[in-house]
Amino acid sequence: TLFVAQFDGAMNEFSGFAEEGGNVRLGSQLLQGIQPPGARVHERLKICIRPEHIVVNPAVGTADVTFDATVRMTEFLGAFRRLHLTVPELSGGPVVVDQSVSALQAMSAGASLRIGLPARHIRGYANAAADQIERP
Repeated sequence: TLFVAQFDGAMNEFSGFAEEGGNVRLGSQLLQGIQPPGARVHERLKICIRPEHIVVNPAVGTADVTFDATVRMTEFLGAFRRLHLTVPELSGGPVVVDQSVSALQAMSAGASLRIGLPARHIRGYANAAADQIERP
């Protein structure tokens, strides 16, 4: 459930829309197979992905959708680096990405990059269910 997903660690949340055929529109791109059961066509959905599942500068075929991003801030957190990004095409606030220090070169604020979201790690929730959850 969305409650468990939010309770169990950091989560990026975006607005998406249910489309025909079980697809979900995220920004200008279409994702297949992540529409939650019972979602109605054109219904607003909450789309979630954990920071460690977002791919930085993905190779072709490693992500189902990709977006241009700008680094706002970076944090060194031991074994990984946390990037705080602005992604104009995605609604929902800043995007947080956690990447292994060995897998990611140091980036400074203002750097441009591309991020990829693998569909197998994306979860969709109908807002009707999401709106029933009170946040602390």
